[in-house]
Amino acid sequence: MILSRKNKSIRKIRDKWFLILFLIIALSGCKKWVEVPPPVTSLTGESVFKVDATAAAVLTNLYARMGSYSSIGSYKSSVSYLLGLSADEFVLTSFGSELENDYYKNRLRANIVGGEFWGEFYNYIFICNSAIEGIEKSNDLSKGVKEQLLGEAKFLRAFCYFYLVNIYDDVPKILTTDYKENSVLARSPVPEVYKQIISDLMKAREGLTDGYVKSDAETKYTIGSEERIRPNKWAAIALLARVCLYTKDYINAEILSTQIINQTALYNVKDVPLVNVFLKNSKESIWQVQPIQKSPGNTGDAFLFVIPGSGFSENNPVYLSEDLLNKFEVLDERKFAWVNIFSTGNGNNCYYACKYKIADITSNTKEYVTVLRLAEQYLIRAEARAYQDDLEGAREDLNVVRNRAGLENTLANDRKSILKAIINERQLELFTEWGHRWLDIKRTAGFENSSVSLADEIMPAICTSKGGLWTPNAKLFPIVLGDIQNNPNLIQNTGY
Repeated sequence: MILSRKNKSIRKIRDKWFLILFLIIALSGCKKWVEVPPPVTSLTGESVFKVDATAAAVLTNLYARMGSYSSIGSYKSSVSYLLGLSADEFVLTSFGSELENDYYKNRLRANIVGGEFWGEFYNYIFICNSAIEGIEKSNDLSKGVKEQLLGEAKFLRAFCYFYLVNIYDDVPKILTTDYKENSVLARSPVPEVYKQIISDLMKAREGLTDGYVKSDAETKYTIGSEERIRPNKWAAIALLARVCLYTKDYINAEILSTQIINQTALYNVKDVPLVNVFLKNSKESIWQVQPIQKSPGNTGDAFLFVIPGSGFSENNPVYLSEDLLNKFEVLDERKFAWVNIFSTGNGNNCYYACKYKIADITSNTKEYVTVLRLAEQYLIRAEARAYQDDLEGAREDLNVVRNRAGLENTLANDRKSILKAIINERQLELFTEWGHRWLDIKRTAGFENSSVSLADEIMPAICTSKGGLWTPNAKLFPIVLGDIQNNPNLIQNTGY
């Protein structure tokens, strides 16, 4: 089940420390992550967790991997891009590859494409499990560092399982580095995986600091000077609030999102201009990933989505769909702050996402990839309140997001219309961010036919317009064929 991105079998990974050491050494050659300590080149598995600095480096380099190009957090391999292609966010031009077209037309094939996230997320989980085992066994780490790093590892493991369970449904719940045990695990039911996610996040919440710490996992930044690139207590709570929303635990979703919204010394939406939302260390950001490549640069999102003067290419094959653009109200300032226009030269205009604006990878880094931000928490609380019939409270939260975008208060005034307005607002606020749209239409009941998902309601027409043919099975991605063949207990998703 644990694969490289090229879909190699778990049998290729036998030494649980090799991968950790490889990351520490290999990523040290990339652009310097904020205050990354010097590379460690000679460690045994046990010695990694004898010293605070090397233990912290394990997690630091995992964040660096997330920020590198061709990862789950950046450029063409990112969750944002591939799930956005699967949904209704983009138009893919003729420069799209076969892989991109397969995602775009919802025609994934287990023997060719569809398992990109499977291998990558399980590799992250493997590293987290290794870190958890090493940190828990260590008697040499300082108490504060040990608690922080355990919290980070459990947060990251929960983050990975959240995406796995929402992309593939039932998934193997791997919690150890035992190769023999992991190689024959069956898929665990979704509720069981969510139970583990919640457990990890609750433990992470207890161990992580309130503020942000530096690369030593101990020294705190002063408020106003922080780098928001190591998860803190509020990042764990933010993800836990999302999990509670997805699992229909609306009472706790509201409680948790309120806890973050109340942290006004750290987080703010109303005073953060739209053009500043995605700057590094924006006050709206709860957790960001710093872009990493061999030269100073900015995000893979900007490099991919911002259309240069030379036009579309293999590096820039998409623009925003009319379905998304038509949802913006006339005075919606997000359309001006986060969307830009490209003229094709033949009288046609295309619009592209520019939440991240600096596409020049040689420029000084001014933008970080934002993973969790406060606007989502307002929308989580709005939805949770609506499902509890606190319609006025839901409207108030929805209006915070709308008002920041220069819009008047919502006219929605009953439960159904408010819920529809919230999903619409999530589409406009969170487009091209971490697959929110794809996950939202899968988890939400149809507004015209509540017996099916919103995806099954809208995607037949969308998929046809993209040149594909929608089937309900397309809501789940296929598991890598090699893992199905190597593990007799692993069952493929229906339709693949």
